[in-house]
Amino acid sequence: MIPSAPADDPITARTWLRLQPIDAVKPGGWIRLRYSTSILAPNRRPLIRMTGATGVRIEPMNGAMFGAGEWVGYVPEEVSAIEISPPSEMSEFRLDAVEPVSRTWLLIRGALANPHWLAWAARTAIGGAREDACRALRFATAAWPLSRYHDWHARMARPLEPDGIDRPLTDWNRGPVFRLLMPVNDANEAQLDATVQSLRAQLYSRWSLHYVFDRSCGPDHRHAIRQRLNGESQASEISDDALLKTLARHDAARTAFFGVIQMGDSVPAYALAALAEAQRREPQATILYGDEDAISSSGRLHSPRLLPDYSPSFQSRSPYIGSAVWFRMDALSDAMTVRDLLSKPDDIIARIAEGRAVHHLRRVLYRSAAEQADPAAPHVATAAAIDDLPEVAVVLLTRDNAACLSQCIAGLMQGTDYPGFRITLVDNGSVKPDALALLRDLTSHPRIAVLRRPGPFNYSALCNEAARASDAPVLLFLNDDTIITDPGWLRPLVAWAARPDVGAVGARLLFPDGRIQHAGVVLGLGGIAGHLYRRERPSQPGYLNGLSVAREVSAVTGACMAVERTKFEAVGGFDAEHLPVELNDIDLCLRLAARGHATIWTPQSTLIHHESATRGDSAWSAERYRAERDYFVSRWQDAIRDDPYFHPCLSLFSYDPRLA
Repeated sequence: MIPSAPADDPITARTWLRLQPIDAVKPGGWIRLRYSTSILAPNRRPLIRMTGATGVRIEPMNGAMFGAGEWVGYVPEEVSAIEISPPSEMSEFRLDAVEPVSRTWLLIRGALANPHWLAWAARTAIGGAREDACRALRFATAAWPLSRYHDWHARMARPLEPDGIDRPLTDWNRGPVFRLLMPVNDANEAQLDATVQSLRAQLYSRWSLHYVFDRSCGPDHRHAIRQRLNGESQASEISDDALLKTLARHDAARTAFFGVIQMGDSVPAYALAALAEAQRREPQATILYGDEDAISSSGRLHSPRLLPDYSPSFQSRSPYIGSAVWFRMDALSDAMTVRDLLSKPDDIIARIAEGRAVHHLRRVLYRSAAEQADPAAPHVATAAAIDDLPEVAVVLLTRDNAACLSQCIAGLMQGTDYPGFRITLVDNGSVKPDALALLRDLTSHPRIAVLRRPGPFNYSALCNEAARASDAPVLLFLNDDTIITDPGWLRPLVAWAARPDVGAVGARLLFPDGRIQHAGVVLGLGGIAGHLYRRERPSQPGYLNGLSVAREVSAVTGACMAVERTKFEAVGGFDAEHLPVELNDIDLCLRLAARGHATIWTPQSTLIHHESATRGDSAWSAERYRAERDYFVSRWQDAIRDDPYFHPCLSLFSYDPRLA
């Protein structure tokens, strides 16, 4: 198959690579695309676009951490054109192979990897829901467990091509200087050699190594290390009480970054080059950080730490930035000692990140010499504090759901310790006697206003009208099938929503069986958006402690969402015209984010949500919501391809974090 000349998209000004001839793709079958991207360019997901008689479908592909990426998907029979939007410039992307994939291979892989999803694919296929069946088959086959990181790396890594696709994108002679501090302890000289050799192998040569002896090092060991490094022109010894300005004075006229490397650890050959390119793209960045992994003494890679983009709330509560961090020299205090940098990196991040640019490179930039992963440190799930408790308008929509509504109202009135809230209850045309009787009783309650709004269900319009019916400064949108079990559930939501930098805030929702229903929304998951950790046990800490503390996410569900009224009104509320039922909550979060308001998910607010444990598996492609989904994808395709809080090399077809 030969890719055609690029096709420009007049709407998005994005460049698309058209695959021709289309017959070679064999519509009606499965294909695997293998592609390469420059390892010095930003690691983002390419987009694939399929055009046919039923319209246009756009889907994010997988990032290429180590230069090579892979995507497996189904090509519908009616498709007449397939195009790929590269993650950056055309010159930094190469399509290497287009291969057919047999259903037999998919069935075998699914049976071995995830028989539950394979069974679901079979059931939906028998029922005639082909699109649902294809998506379920991808959930069964399209992810690698984190425990198979070594094998995944072997498949996704390619040799560096410094004279080809990995050539410099900027003038390295004018690039930044990287100064690495190496504490020397009683580690053996072989470990020292491993570190130094990794620096010698760097594509980028503007670096220096500064070693400082630990106080426990004896004179014989110090002498051996000095002898070992005596011939290294880019290495020098400094004292452990040296001020950073001792090094910084040499860099007054140039950009320099400072990092730490431990004896025995290493940096991949592309690491400093990728950092240099990132600094030229992001010249205001004061902190650069990347992803990490580890290598055992037998040479087996393990324990990948694929990080989110900078998440200040997450970092402050459970510091996830590790060894792969570099600080701009002119942002560090002159009074700061080398010992400070070695012992308090989290404090330094907190001190200099405030109000400054922090940039994440989505590539492994640091490799530790560890036999196994360090156990995650326990973290206390502290809630955001608030002194002033503003009034809250709780918005509930209902229709013929008396049993659930009665339980929800009881939880609000008798099971919530928040002092100031009122309820606006919107009835969308109930007709059942028990529902009507309950509504009559609630109408007389002094803290409940009942609005009768029969007619076609438009979630967005009904919520917007209910919001206008009160003047409370905080809005809380709540489904009528939620159960309140913790009296303090509302306070953390309001505390977060009241912060000027925060937009929407979502709670941890559990299915009645205790498994997770909502722990934040990942854009692109399942093709459009989905709930990470769905059906997982809430007792686990989550990848990078992501289930343990409040953190930034791209969106939260409207089943329990708090937002300040002024922010809600500033973006026009929910989109009642284009998104009356589906995806309106995610759209609201993204419009708030476009105004600079972060979306927060917090486990300190936990409720039970009676959403069916299987509804999400069977309702993906309902035709009645097709127009809403197509509109959402068209509007937010850049956001879907690049969720900043979900690494591009994690699978979009797994509810627990796995490799793509």
